[in-house]
Amino acid sequence: AISDVTGTSGHGVFLGAYAAVALLLCILLARLHPSTALKPGQSLRFDRNRLAFVVVVDPPSTPASSATISATHTVDEKCIVGAHDAAVGQQISAVGPNAIPLLSEDAAGQEPEERVNKKEAASGGESPRDGAEVSPWGVAWAQMRTFAFAMLLLFFAINLLGIAVYVNTLAASLDRRCRNRYSSSSSLVARYTAAFDAMNSWVVVILLVPIGRLLDLHGPWVGFLLTSLAMPLAFILSGLPPSAPLPLQLLAMALVSSARFTLFASFFSYLPAKFGFKAFGALVGVASCTASLVSTAQFAIADAGFRMGYGPMCVGCAVALVPFALIPRHLRIPPPGRMLCLVKNIGGHPPGV
Repeated sequence: AISDVTGTSGHGVFLGAYAAVALLLCILLARLHPSTALKPGQSLRFDRNRLAFVVVVDPPSTPASSATISATHTVDEKCIVGAHDAAVGQQISAVGPNAIPLLSEDAAGQEPEERVNKKEAASGGESPRDGAEVSPWGVAWAQMRTFAFAMLLLFFAINLLGIAVYVNTLAASLDRRCRNRYSSSSSLVARYTAAFDAMNSWVVVILLVPIGRLLDLHGPWVGFLLTSLAMPLAFILSGLPPSAPLPLQLLAMALVSSARFTLFASFFSYLPAKFGFKAFGALVGVASCTASLVSTAQFAIADAGFRMGYGPMCVGCAVALVPFALIPRHLRIPPPGRMLCLVKNIGGHPPGV
């Protein structure tokens, strides 16, 4: 498709430019990752209460002496670690006046991980004995039975089915439009499908920062809402009569490409923000397999659509997707915010994320 649009001479230039941009993105993300700012003796820990990475000082490998236990020291004026606390495995990270204990025991003498396990098991109706480790599959099964996961799975699967139907019928719909209007219909179809492929690639570069900031500030439900609005509009544009201006299909392609990226970004932002990382892999696997099975209905829909008419099929898909725009309001959660480190590193500047 690239060769058909740019010619053989432009093929290498296009791929070279794409590889250069991908390399720059990898370098940028590597430099922004908080682990690149760590110093010897520091490690990165994820605080589930704040959904943020925190820098902690690793405890010494040997027991501290009595003189060391009574001493305290300050690291970079922002990370206060007592040697006694390090000896017993307690670390406190502070930002300004707000200090949060990461590994300290509470009044009941329970470790934070133990409290998290009990809380997660309690959500599924189970109560493990003290000190017992909760199985990730037990947590996953409890979370899969929640109303929030059911709504998320329904929304994700249906919208993924709509995207699959559009992609599956794109070439045939373009051929239907160009056959009686242009002499070089096959060339136009190839050019437009190549443009759609390019949009799916470059939309990541264009929307990476805007969509990320939107999800951080307002929560994943906004991304779901944008997806539920973009897909019906794309089907309406795609279902216009063949006499409609052909460039309108570029707008429909842009809407589908943006909706696809926003759907996956919101999906992978919502899961850890709502359910945590305890059973993240299991939830993603169940959702992906279910959505894939639902997406196989695209072939039956496309076959029925071309028998009854492509325009009515697109209108029917748009109408069918409209009610699912009500689901995002049930997926509202507090915005996770930017996953920033809570402690400055020794170099004096906060590592970005």
